[in-house]
Amino acid sequence: MASLSLLPDGAERGVVPRRRLEFPERPESFFDEGERPLRTEEPSEPYHRGMLRIARATNRAERRWLREMLDGSEQDR
Repeated sequence: MASLSLLPDGAERGVVPRRRLEFPERPESFFDEGERPLRTEEPSEPYHRGMLRIARATNRAERRWLREMLDGSEQDR
């Protein structure tokens, strides 16, 4: 995504972040129970819970940043 700043057209720059935003908004997990993804607090193993906590925080930060980019508040810094 770093090369997107080279595109002169803002609409073109927004295509990739918009597509990227679709990915972290889907319910996913590294671990599952059958067909059901496990929520962060569900695994009994502390390292699995830790991985899910870190993934959740990363996911939230990425979604927040992508939304800022798409609404223009982060564009010209």
